Amino acid sequence: MTEHSTESQQVTEHAKGRYVHILCLLVISFLAATCIHTTARMVLLEPNLADFAHYYFFSDILSEGVDIYSLLPDELAQMKTSSTLPVHIAGQPEMSPAFFVAFIPLSRLPFWTAFTVWICANSFALLACVVLLARYIHRTGTSRMVSYALASVLSLASQPLFECLGIGQINIFILLLLLLIHTFMNRKPHEIVAGACLGLILLTKPQFGVLFVLFLLWRNFRLCGYTLARLCCFARHGSFSVWVRNRTQLLEQPSA
Repeated sequence: MTEHSTESQQVTEHAKGRYVHILCLLVISFLAATCIHTTARMVLLEPNLADFAHYYFFSDILSEGVDIYSLLPDELAQMKTSSTLPVHIAGQPEMSPAFFVAFIPLSRLPFWTAFTVWICANSFALLACVVLLARYIHRTGTSRMVSYALASVLSLASQPLFECLGIGQINIFILLLLLLIHTFMNRKPHEIVAGACLGLILLTKPQFGVLFVLFLLWRNFRLCGYTLARLCCFARHGSFSVWVRNRTQLLEQPSA
């Protein structure tokens, strides 16, 4: 009788586990389909690629030897007006010279080809974020399938994320770099990777400088040193000081 009860319990637990796996697969599939559908609709039916056009446009003229950070408003407006890009170009150059230099290879491609490559790269970066997040959740004792389902919910159940993909923003790469920092920051042989990632983030989104302050407070001086080393590697570019000055002036402007 006991053996029969044990076997019945095992069968029941196995059935429950199978149902949980099926439910997790359904959740992951639904979120992935929603992400693909929403992004495709934004790109094909409601194209607003202002951010990607921003990266593409300024990388292109930077490659021609133009100091994009010293352009007067009238000069910049004239260059945008004469541009042949099929979409609106957003704002003034706010990214660092290192970012625009790294983006130059894409600016050599036709616009729509470059955007296709960019959105594919963003998709792979998003997949990497889901995998890293699932690994973190799995370490808490959660089953692997449930971990991936929870990671998918946390990563994909977000309208702003679809907008990042749809208009070609860089925020998904920032998220990936943040997860890599979390992965390597407490591994002494690999702190150089975390420092390099933080340096890349600061070159793109200076407002994340608060993380540098936190690492100083946590006395993770090795990581901070690697971050400063990464920043110094790009400081040699002639436009770097102009970019820093422009960002400082932007931060000093009173809020509306």
